[in-house]
Amino acid sequence: MKFYVQVATSRTEEIFPSVLIFFDEQRYIINVPEGTQRFFLEHKIRLSKLSHIFITSLSPECVNGLPGLILTLIECGLVDFTIIGPPGILEYVERTRPFVGTRK
Repeated sequence: MKFYVQVATSRTEEIFPSVLIFFDEQRYIINVPEGTQRFFLEHKIRLSKLSHIFITSLSPECVNGLPGLILTLIECGLVDFTIIGPPGILEYVERTRPFVGTRK
């Protein structure tokens, strides 16, 4: 099984890093700070095979981009993904649901 890892960050302190792990048929992301989607767009990183989102902390540096990422994934038709995180992550996702527009 081949895989590679990419650290998503910018040269400025605008966004905190995310880590992407690419496998043949799956993609994992670790942490989703603000600006993550913009970084993916600018670097032409596709998330069509994203299967897992790992969050290491509920600090803004780790989760502020999560609602936007969820919205983008749903708009692209990707609804089968798993979010794994610390205690409180379910409540965070539930509270952002009105902004994301999900029902489930």
